[in-house]
Amino acid sequence: MRQVVPLPPELQETVQTGCDPVPEDKAEIEWPMIASREWHWSKHDFEVEPSEADSIHADFIIQSDIKVVEFYCFISNSKKKRKRLGWPLTTLHTFNTNMETNEMAHDKGNSKSRLDEQQRQQKQQQK
Repeated sequence: MRQVVPLPPELQETVQTGCDPVPEDKAEIEWPMIASREWHWSKHDFEVEPSEADSIHADFIIQSDIKVVEFYCFISNSKKKRKRLGWPLTTLHTFNTNMETNEMAHDKGNSKSRLDEQQRQQKQQQK
């Protein structure tokens, strides 16, 4: 997983000076790695046949100010490992902080309602 937004400081400097952040011999920005996972499978652990699909899951904990990350995955072809052939996938993910904020506000509202109800019941019991 690589950080895209906010723009990492070393890339921000490059962009602010008007320079291209893509290295001369490359086609893509080399976003800084913030976390990685590596799976080691034997021949029979993971197999996907043509026209089939599967998924691989991993957990990550990252800083809350990161808004967009790039995920890169490469599954090597076990029959052609020496040639370093396989299947790459790159995808971007945007974190929806508004959704989290709305959920937290909803939970707070429910907590306040419960607290108000408890206080009302306590007052009635005291009478």
